[in-house]
Amino acid sequence: ASKTAAGGAAAGSAVGGTVGFLAGLAAFGVPGIGPALGAGIWATTLGGAAAGGGVGLAAAGYARIKESEAWALTHDQVSNGHVVVGVHSDDEDEVVRAAQVLSDHGPQDLNYFDAHGNRVDRG
Repeated sequence: ASKTAAGGAAAGSAVGGTVGFLAGLAAFGVPGIGPALGAGIWATTLGGAAAGGGVGLAAAGYARIKESEAWALTHDQVSNGHVVVGVHSDDEDEVVRAAQVLSDHGPQDLNYFDAHGNRVDRG
């Protein structure tokens, strides 16, 4: 995932940087104020390249989200205005205690999932 995200960031920076560089180069041809205008555009281009990299990074990262059963159920619940509480632990006793605390407060639903987001039947 990090290679894809890095590629998205690099692509976003490259496109933003190239467009800004060309605009600054064209501005240098304006008589009298061209050098100041071009330098300003190039300075702005650096910010644009950074912003483009951020957008590319976010887009690539979002595209890599694996839509597991847990993701789908969570998305549906939150979309319907419900609160979702998640407990992540490798300690089975901790999971049991957390489930008991949640059960004591009357949850609408209580599900268990493995590390890959697949529902686990706890009978």
